[in-house]
Amino acid sequence: MAQETLKVDPERLAQAAAKLGAHADEIPVIPPGFTVSGSDPLSAAIAAHVPKLEAPVVGP
Repeated sequence: MAQETLKVDPERLAQAAAKLGAHADEIPVIPPGFTVSGSDPLSAAIAAHVPKLEAPVVGP
C-alpha cells in the first residue's frame, strides 16, 4: 500500500478547535451530590440507591 502525504488546513483546524472549545465551555458544571436525611425505611432505600445513580455522572 502506497503511503500518502496527509495535508491539514491549519486555519480550518484552528477554527474547528475553537468551536469545539466553545461548545465544551457550554457544558454545565456537575452539581454537588446530595445526602438523604431521614431514618425511615424509604429514606434508607433512597440513600442506598443515590450513589449508584450519581456514579456514572460524577464518578466513584
